[in-house]
Order: sequence, then structure tokens, then C-alpha cells
Amino acid sequence: MFKSIQAKLVTIYILLILLAMEVVGFYLIQSLERYHDRKLTESLIVNAQLISDFLLVRYLPPERKLSVNDSTIQEYIKQVAPSSIKYIAVMDENATVVASTDETRFSRGSRILSPEIMQASFGDQAEEIRQDPSTQKKYKYLAYPIKNDGEVVGILYLVASLEDIYETMNNIRLILLTATFLALLITGILGYALSNTITGPIREVTKRAALLAEGNFDQKIEVKSDDEIGKLTGMFNFLTSRLKATLEEISEEKEKMEAILTNMADGVIALNGRGEVIHINPAAMRMLDLERERLEGDFAEKLKNILEIHPEDFPKTEKTPMEVLVKVKDGTLKAIFAPLAGETKETGYILLLQDVTKQQRLEEMRKEFVANVSHELRTPLTTIKSYAETLLDGAMEDSAVAYQFVKVINDEADRMTRLVNDLLELSRLDNKEVKWNK
Repeated sequence: MFKSIQAKLVTIYILLILLAMEVVGFYLIQSLERYHDRKLTESLIVNAQLISDFLLVRYLPPERKLSVNDSTIQEYIKQVAPSSIKYIAVMDENATVVASTDETRFSRGSRILSPEIMQASFGDQAEEIRQDPSTQKKYKYLAYPIKNDGEVVGILYLVASLEDIYETMNNIRLILLTATFLALLITGILGYALSNTITGPIREVTKRAALLAEGNFDQKIEVKSDDEIGKLTGMFNFLTSRLKATLEEISEEKEKMEAILTNMADGVIALNGRGEVIHINPAAMRMLDLERERLEGDFAEKLKNILEIHPEDFPKTEKTPMEVLVKVKDGTLKAIFAPLAGETKETGYILLLQDVTKQQRLEEMRKEFVANVSHELRTPLTTIKSYAETLLDGAMEDSAVAYQFVKVINDEADRMTRLVNDLLELSRLDNKEVKWNK
């Protein structure tokens, strides 16, 4: 229902004010009702005491009782009855009406046996609030005992309307309702303004974060306070600057890596687990005679055709890198497969291509040279062997022939020495022990 923090804050403010006004209003109404009820009771008691004292002095001398036939009592109570009292009735000790301000309601000679009057007949003051069935209005009834030397000689029955009190309470309720409405309106306006000081910076941070997510790192928010919102804004600025610096470093490293891969003589191909090309440098494309358009789709199948390597062989490289020699149009390539490992698991494979065409040619030349040398060694050895056997068979007796044979053996030995030196030089070249003179 409330998707924004601002709406939630304003709602909380309004609910708090509403709750406070309801509690204060309830307590105030209850207190005022009790206050007016107490004041009305006190007023009835004061009037009852005055009338009782006057009746005791004027109409109830010792050994005299209230009489229904005494009309002066009725005239008196009509004269002294205040406007705040609706009805006044004077009764004898038996609750028989002697006089009243309203003959239609309390006729002389009738008896009233209400609970409060019965209680007053025993000497106790009693009061009660009841609703008039005919008018549906509420009245407060006070039964006050008239005592002469501690003996109940009569009862005063005073009835006051509560409508004025209820009307006053209703007016107060209306005032409180109006005040509550105004308070809620003001609270809503102030709450919106105050909450905007909280949600405004948050919205700004959210907006800048969205721009940050789009790659715009030149984001900085003005810090306007030292509270939690200000700290959040400051931390956002700090994180933005750190993120920008980190990404610049990563970009620089990536550019360096791109430059290295671009200028490498060896070909480098990075594949994901599905055999799709992640990266390929120009050397690899040149070696495999590929074009960018041909890199779309399943590159693993193309590798199968070009390098004669099956995609199912890729997982075998997780333990031991796999090396294969591949004949291509312009020479020979050595392909080395190894897993491309992430922080937690292998994320693909790396393929290193080396052009070993020259090495292969040199190797073939070396083998051919060794074969030729081996053949060349056989000839002088045969000559030396045959001449040596001839000398041993008696040719040494002839000095001229012996000299000639020995000279041939010496020449063939020199020839063999040269061949052996060539083999040693070739061995040193293979072991990279040759020294170059400047």
C-alpha cells in the first residue's frame, strides 16, 4: 500500500497525532463530565441544605410535621427554586409529596418510592441518573433527608436536567474533532516537509546509484548534514570514487592485457564451458586463417574440424594440459589446452597456439643431417678398416705402400673428426650452448 518511505513516515506521524488526540480527548471529556457532574451535585446539595434549613426554621418547629395542606411551602419552593433545577419536591417522612414546583409531575398527596428516596428516608443522602421515558432526556435525581435533632422529618427531592452538560460536552467534542482534523492536516503538511528532508537525499542517492549502474561514475552528492543521511551520502561519494578508481585500474590492466595478447606471437583463445569463444587474439586468427564472422555459434565444433580436437576431450585438461600438433595450410601448430580457472571453479578453457613450423623444419633438417653424417661416417670407417686389415696382412713390409695406406687412414680419420665436430656443434645448438661472437 505504501511503497515510499515518505508515505510511511507521514502515515506514522498522522497515526501518532491521531492516537495522542484520541487519548487526550477521551481523558478530557471524561474529566469534564466528572467535573460538571460533581459541580451539579454540589449545587443541588447546597440548594437542598438552604431549603432544608429554611423549612426547619419556618415550617417545622418542635413537635410539628410537614402537612399536605400547608400551601405556603409550595409557594416558597417555587420562589427559591433556581433555574438550574428542573423540579423540586418536598415530602414528609413517609415519602408523601407535600409541595412541588410541578404539580403535573409530583402531585401533592402522592407517594414516590424511588430507590434514592427510600434511601433518604433512612437518613442517607442519595443520588441517581435516569432517562425520562417520555422525553428521552437524562436527569439527575437527588434525595436529601430533612433532619430535626437527628430524626428524619422530611425529604427534599431535587431533579436537574443533564442536557446542558451533554450539550457542553458535545460542543467540546466538536471542538476536539475540529482540532484533531486541523492537527492531522498540519501534521500531514509538516510530516511531508520533514520526511522530505529524509527521503529527498535517499531519492537522490537512488537516482545517482541508477546512473552509476549505467556506467556514469562521475557522481557526487552534496552532503548537507552530519546525521545518518549525511553519513550515507558521504559514504556513497566515497564508494563512487573508490569504484571509479578501481574500475580505472581494472581498465588499465585490461588494456595492458589486451595489448599483450594483441602483440603476442603465440595465439591465445579463451573458451567457456560450452565451447563458445570468450576471447581470441589476432595471432590465433591468423594462424587458423579465421575471420570474425566465423566465430559465431559453436566454436568447439569448428575447433574439432580445424584442430581435430573433440569438445568432449576438454574436461580431460582439468588434471593435465593436453598438447597436440596440428598440420595447417602454412605449417605446423602446437595446441596446448588448459583449464581456465576462476576463484571457485573452472569457468572454461584456454587454448595456446604456437607456430612450430620452423622448429619442425629444423628438426627434419637435423634428422636428415644426422642421417647423412651417419652415412658419411660409414665410408671412412670402412676405408680405415680395410686399409688397417691390409697393413696387418703384410702390407707394412712395403714401406711405400704402408706409407700410402697410413696417409689414407689419417685423411679418413680427419674426415671423421670433422663429422664428429659437426655432430657436437649440432648437439650444442640443440642444448642452446652455442656462443655467438659479435
